[in-house]
Amino acid sequence: MKPISSRSVAALVVLLLTGSASAQTTRPAADAAPAPWGSTVEQVAKATELGNVPQVVSLLARDAHVRAFESPDPAAARTLIDAAADWKLLGTHAYQFPPVSLARDIAADVKRSDLVPEADKRKIVPYDDAEEARANTTAADWVAQTLAAERDQLIGVAVFWNTRNNRPMFVLMKGQASGEDYAVKLAVYGDPMARRDR
Repeated sequence: MKPISSRSVAALVVLLLTGSASAQTTRPAADAAPAPWGSTVEQVAKATELGNVPQVVSLLARDAHVRAFESPDPAAARTLIDAAADWKLLGTHAYQFPPVSLARDIAADVKRSDLVPEADKRKIVPYDDAEEARANTTAADWVAQTLAAERDQLIGVAVFWNTRNNRPMFVLMKGQASGEDYAVKLAVYGDPMARRDR
């Protein structure tokens, strides 16, 4: 798979913020994830927003890796919590890879949030089916490369809004079964645009 350039990531973020959220509201069966995995993704997101390090740690696999978008170096759950100090949760989404509706789902989170300034919401305009398909494909490629995700693997996306600099933030997760439950095997967090100029 061809690496996604910083320009492509920038285009993705623009598409996420200019997408229509008025389209389909039910997730296609092709990327539906088990409900317990969706619950794990939501718990990680809420614990991150609340700064609850022990809960985040309890939802990670024993050999889990955590890192920021802008660095390949591993980080601790505490680092994720510290980075998320100004983040407010907009939504969570769980899928089996590939996520066919990710860009549309993120756009919907942004549009319905009271936290996102109206100036940013005004950038969100309906687009046609071709643009939606392109945005969703780019989003799936972004997730594949960030998480080294393969078909049918469990992935999750938590969408946040950074209230200090008015930008979307993300925690991408890859899951694995842990007995009857699910745990996060890999989490990548932050602003995917942070290294665009490097």
